Amino acid sequence: MSEKMRKCVYQLDGVDQKKSISAQKATEHFESKLSKYRHKTMQPCQKPTIIIDNGSYEARAGWSFESIPFLRFRNLVAKPKTSVNKAIDAMHLVGDEINEFEISKVAKRSMFDKNVVFHIQSLEHMLDYTFSHLGLATDSSIDYPLLFTEPMCNPNYSRGLVSELMFECYHVPALSYAVDSMLAWHYNT
Repeated sequence: MSEKMRKCVYQLDGVDQKKSISAQKATEHFESKLSKYRHKTMQPCQKPTIIIDNGSYEARAGWSFESIPFLRFRNLVAKPKTSVNKAIDAMHLVGDEINEFEISKVAKRSMFDKNVVFHIQSLEHMLDYTFSHLGLATDSSIDYPLLFTEPMCNPNYSRGLVSELMFECYHVPALSYAVDSMLAWHYNT
């Protein structure tokens, strides 16, 4: 990979992609781009789409108006093992935040079992992290359509749980599922 290509992959408008930026910086980064879409009268088809590639190793997320994912992180959720105080005990760490703590003091958990989402609570923590780092930290609901990847032959039960979470917890106006390998094939042909 050339140096120019490496910079393109790991940088977006001066934001280093090797480590996730804070939710506050993400909100500032997207404020000007999302301000014209904040009208409640706009139909979901007129708004940009949030694209989440929920891989079993790495999650990638971004907006449809960008050419590369804005957010890339290890798809793990962790919680402190020992009781310190109520604020820290209720905290869940996602992605790059796990590296900021001693590895022996946190219990890591994946939301997947053989490439199928089975732990919905971990998915909810991952989505909270993702939406806050896409500039939606202050929103009570997600008013943008969502494209979510899933593995081939994903069980209907798992898809139903994810759909229930999206519509009831986040109030997304539209949700589409796509098989990640089919999207890669379509992009490369």
